[in-house]
Amino acid sequence: MNGERNVAKAVWEAKFKSMFKEIIRDLMGESALIILEHQLSKQLAEPKPFESLLTDPGKFYNALASIIGPNAAHALLKLLFKRIAEKHKLTCFRADEFIAAMIAGEESAKEQISKLFQKVCEDGDD
Repeated sequence: MNGERNVAKAVWEAKFKSMFKEIIRDLMGESALIILEHQLSKQLAEPKPFESLLTDPGKFYNALASIIGPNAAHALLKLLFKRIAEKHKLTCFRADEFIAAMIAGEESAKEQISKLFQKVCEDGDD
């Protein structure tokens, strides 16, 4: 049972990372994605920086804000989550509330993003 849960989590994280990167690529282009991923890797001291959004959303926000500024970080995250919510018809998700929780470093941000991407994965639409 535990092994199945770990496999499901790995699949879920891979889907999340792919979706997140796809949206950034669409919004900013391939070169910007590569640069952002590199800078986030350095800032977070992690080889897989986009996955840190799942494990520590506040830390991810702080790293992103230090790279592109707090206003741009907020705008980018709002666009990202708005696109995800629209694509998967998630009317109950409020990007502004989630981003505020991220900025405040609240544990609820981690819970909200987990619920969001569980719904996205259940939807099955990449």
